[in-house]
Amino acid sequence: MPAQRRTPPDETPLTRRERQLMDVIYRRREATAREILDELPDAPSYSTVRTLLTLLVKKGHLLSTTRDRAHLYRPARQRTAAAESALRRLVRTFFDGSVANAVSGLLSLRDQTLTTEEIARLQKMIAETKKEESP
Repeated sequence: MPAQRRTPPDETPLTRRERQLMDVIYRRREATAREILDELPDAPSYSTVRTLLTLLVKKGHLLSTTRDRAHLYRPARQRTAAAESALRRLVRTFFDGSVANAVSGLLSLRDQTLTTEEIARLQKMIAETKKEESP
């Protein structure tokens, strides 16, 4: 049976539990409700997991297929695309749409440090962005 394609993922933020399900599915690439349930911390009931999976399919975050009478769930889009969408919402919501404010906020986190390689990578990205914006 072909994968069910739903509407594109909506902009509604995922709940904590929905994020946990998505984390398991991204890690496994594809999983049944039982496999997901087995990996969840403080796991809810099986029926709750099935309900959440159905909701994530309807929201467009997951695709569902059937194999050997088991429903298999996989992400509707790559994790990087989902992360970019979430990051855009975060920047809009908490940093007034300012990438500079978001980066400043991340750099000011006291429990995080950057390696020399990470700093060099960021400097290279900033230099490339400057080039793109120059006439």
